[in-house]
Amino acid sequence: MKLVSIALALLLTSCATIQNTPQQDYVYDMARPCEGNGVRIAYVSPDGKDWRGHWQGGAHTWPEFQRCFSDQMKAQPYKEWLKATGR
Repeated sequence: MKLVSIALALLLTSCATIQNTPQQDYVYDMARPCEGNGVRIAYVSPDGKDWRGHWQGGAHTWPEFQRCFSDQMKAQPYKEWLKATGR
């Protein structure tokens, strides 16, 4: 039983130290102004190239979200975002 407790503690500690990659943070930051009203980003791969969102039937449509998200990325490309955030 003690071994299980130690293993569980180690697992929880290691999960708490996992952070997003800069590419993930970029995607989340670019999506944030477009989220809401039933649309949100749910997953971003570590390289930032694969992401998934959820549309829950709110006021925004999925195409509106994608258009906004694309506009955000064009307005602040990744390299500019890195400089702006000091990474």
